[in-house]
Amino acid sequence: MSILTKIKNKIRDTAKVAVVSNKFDLANRTKLVLSCFFPRQTKLFFPFSTPEGIRVKKKSEISVYVDDFIYGDVLEPAYISRLKSKSSPVIVDLGCNTGLVAEYWMRLNPNTRYYAFDMMKECILAAQDRLSKYKTISYFDCALGDENKNIDISYDGTMDSSNSLTSTRGKTKRTVLMRRLDDIQEIKDIKEIDLLKIDVEGFEEPVLSGAIKTLEKSQYIVIELHLPKHCEDYSEIAGALLRSGHILYKVKSRNLYFKK
Repeated sequence: MSILTKIKNKIRDTAKVAVVSNKFDLANRTKLVLSCFFPRQTKLFFPFSTPEGIRVKKKSEISVYVDDFIYGDVLEPAYISRLKSKSSPVIVDLGCNTGLVAEYWMRLNPNTRYYAFDMMKECILAAQDRLSKYKTISYFDCALGDENKNIDISYDGTMDSSNSLTSTRGKTKRTVLMRRLDDIQEIKDIKEIDLLKIDVEGFEEPVLSGAIKTLEKSQYIVIELHLPKHCEDYSEIAGALLRSGHILYKVKSRNLYFKK
């Protein structure tokens, strides 16, 4: 892809964000647009506040906010209604990043019991800092898969939301612990999960294989797809959820929404 094409695409994508972010006040909308246009800065030059009352402070949080809030990928009315109405809903989040979405959910219902997973310890620390006032959150510094073992990963930025177990192109290497979700005692002790969010950057099938019992007690499941093969054909993923008693009731962008 030529530099000119990349610039044109960046202008197009930024313009789309500018159009659909009409709930922002002018100052924060301007900061959002500038942040989207300059995504490769080492730090976020233009921290901004969102209409949801969330402060976006890190470079990695820009794409998370745009995908999940500007384009509404996380704002699914069916499970949001459930989370708001229950006295103490349970959310299990596989791929919490810095806790940006978690803050929205905790503001939605401060009595939420939230289980946050991320394979990058830096993301877990950032999430703990962001969510420090909430006392019903459990954090797990590990990757998820179909085995309990150590696994080597490669990455560029520690808080990049696209970090993946499937990537081999990162300049930095480290070893992380991978766990089967079904083998984690805190998850085994939960009787019912209101929302299971799976954002594992292309590692969906191994994660599902290691979470069969967890799936069975999850009422709503949202899976964000990343591999082109899954975006083109998600029948295997949908089949795994069907076997756990779920139906696919909505497809939006790269997201699959399931319910019991």
